[in-house]
Amino acid sequence: MTFVRRRPPLQFNPAAAAIGKHAKSIYAEIGKTLTVSDSVGGGGTDAAFAALGNDKPVLERFGLANFGAHSNDNEYVHIDSIEPRLYLATRLIMDVSRGVAK
Repeated sequence: MTFVRRRPPLQFNPAAAAIGKHAKSIYAEIGKTLTVSDSVGGGGTDAAFAALGNDKPVLERFGLANFGAHSNDNEYVHIDSIEPRLYLATRLIMDVSRGVAK
C-alpha cells in the first residue's frame, strides 16, 4: 500500500490573522458581527492547499450561512447572508488590491 497525504491541516498564519481582523472591521461597517478565530481548527481543508508553502494570508469559512452541507440533512442557504458575504469578499479584494489591507 501507498499512503499519500491529501488533506493538510490549515496552519495559523500571522498574515491571515491580520486580514481576518480587517474583514471583521468591514463586516462591522455594515452592522454585522464576524467571528475571527486566532487559531485554526486543525482539520484538512481546501484552504490548506492554498496556504501550503507560503506566508500569504488564507482565510476559510467565508461562504454563505447554511445548514446541512455534506450530510443527509436538507441543505439550505440563508438568503439574508448572500448580500453581506458578497460585500465582504468584494471589499476584501478591493482593499488588498489597493494596498489598504495586507
